[in-house]
Amino acid sequence: MSPLSLRKAALENRIRKLQRRLEELEAEPEPSFLQPVEDAGETYLVRTKEERRRRLEAELERCRIRLAELEKRGGKPAGKAD
Repeated sequence: MSPLSLRKAALENRIRKLQRRLEELEAEPEPSFLQPVEDAGETYLVRTKEERRRRLEAELERCRIRLAELEKRGGKPAGKAD
């Protein structure tokens, strides 16, 4: 396999994983804000479902853009002119 086809396969795999994570996130129940968060004496960050969804969608869009650029290049090494 060429390096470009390996990159393409890796991006396609990443896109599938991100889509699956988005589907799993949508299936999760919304946590109650009245539930206390356990304090383990450490600093922690609580992300809402909406924040996690936005991050996953942004990463998915970046992967799709990179894949489109890779396909547009059509197997030509980066930096090579026609």
